[in-house]
Amino acid sequence: MPLPDGGGQAAKAPAQNPQIGAFRVHAALKQKGFDLSRATCGRILARVREIYGYDKPKSGGGTKKEMAFASKRHHEFWTADVRYLDMLDEELLADGMVYAITILENYSRAVLASSVTRRQDLNAFLAVLYRAIQHYGPPEAFVTDSGSIFLANRAKAIYRALGIRKVEIEKGRPWQSCLETA
Repeated sequence: MPLPDGGGQAAKAPAQNPQIGAFRVHAALKQKGFDLSRATCGRILARVREIYGYDKPKSGGGTKKEMAFASKRHHEFWTADVRYLDMLDEELLADGMVYAITILENYSRAVLASSVTRRQDLNAFLAVLYRAIQHYGPPEAFVTDSGSIFLANRAKAIYRALGIRKVEIEKGRPWQSCLETA
């Protein structure tokens, strides 16, 4: 059964592909309805490698990619994101979606402001941004994806008024967001 290799292409058998480890196999099997722990997936992969004589894949090996928006000092870059919280209790989800809007300071990786909300709308985002700026002052640059709440005219006007440079992660490269890696 081919599994995704993280690059959007079909992959070799999981035990042979060095890009697919226990975590990715666990996630792929969970999507297919199998409920195995990550540790169990790792043990199965190890056993398959032993049976078929596959070498254990080498981890890493390449040069480490530099974070696109790595800060060299405090408040150089802030990153914001909105996440759907699907791991919550069913009672909380019964009334609809629940989101977390979070702003992270890239240098220290500290959460500057965050809120749990029923909507991922502009007003909810601006309230979180206001709290962060009120407490810490504005950042030099603000990193987000291309979500509409981050690119709304009201948000852009606030960035301009406070001298905040607005930058976006590249489409299809979520690892550029410090919130993705935190």
